[in-house]
Amino acid sequence: MADSAEPEMGEEPPPKLYRLKSGKVPLMLRLKTWWQGVELKELEGPPPAAPEPEPAKPDTLSQDTIERLKQPWQPERIAMAQAIWGEGFLTPGGPEYVEYMVKPLGLTNESVVLDIGAALGGPARLMAKDFNAWITGLESDAGLAEQAMAMSTKAGLAKKAPIEHFDRTQVPIDEAKYHCIFSKEALFRIENKEELVPRMKKGLKPRGQLLFSDFVVSEPGASNDALTAWAEVHHPTPEFWAKQDYVSRLKALKLDVRVDEDITDRLRSEILHGCARFVDSASAAKAKLTRLDKVALASELEYWARCVAAIDSGVLRVCRIHCIAH
Repeated sequence: MADSAEPEMGEEPPPKLYRLKSGKVPLMLRLKTWWQGVELKELEGPPPAAPEPEPAKPDTLSQDTIERLKQPWQPERIAMAQAIWGEGFLTPGGPEYVEYMVKPLGLTNESVVLDIGAALGGPARLMAKDFNAWITGLESDAGLAEQAMAMSTKAGLAKKAPIEHFDRTQVPIDEAKYHCIFSKEALFRIENKEELVPRMKKGLKPRGQLLFSDFVVSEPGASNDALTAWAEVHHPTPEFWAKQDYVSRLKALKLDVRVDEDITDRLRSEILHGCARFVDSASAAKAKLTRLDKVALASELEYWARCVAAIDSGVLRVCRIHCIAH
């Protein structure tokens, strides 16, 4: 296939069309080739052999800028993550997924909830708006917490869903204050979980509920190259427990563990469907992205590609745990 002439500065070259054998095109291949200006088609019949996608041309941004954009959470990275996952969300699973998670809690306008790892506050604001509950969100990234608080203020939820910054090594939890403590795939980023879990229990009112989902390993201490590759793009390096680590400690604290389920398949599906929706809807808008946006988007897609690879390796899992304090 002959190369077309170089595009003018600021223009996008027309996508190259490669024909593959019939069948589904793997999502991660679609992501990589879409990013490189290659369009993959699923066609019937014996097509010609597909050439290897051309490597992406070096960006003119400085290496320091490229490295900065790989760090969560830079403004450009936040914007691209929301473009994929929805306004106020930086991880897979939008409002419907959060509503599915919190439905067992029976939240009311008297419920006081602590959200650990609130990120941009999407789940916290959803609980405040849809269930009229009172939420305090905690986020360890100072810039992210500031932006999340601004979004809560803009939504008229500054009092019902405030987002505060906290030190990830020492989560501030008032004793016997909360009807529920909630977290969505955030505890693996927090250090000193041996101290955190008992403090979460102490933070619950009588009959209070603890509900969280988290990335875990298949068994205590499990690791492999795929998990290491995903951990490398976290800053700082995450601390992974296994589901049984959580369950054994919660039971030792006399918490009534009602649910301890593996939801890996559901979250993996959320990742793949979210990325696929973005690729399908964003092709026309790709030309309008700035160079900074494109590097940030590439980092975001690479992050989730590594996550899926770690899941598919069998070591990385996702669990959902719901328990009640007597």
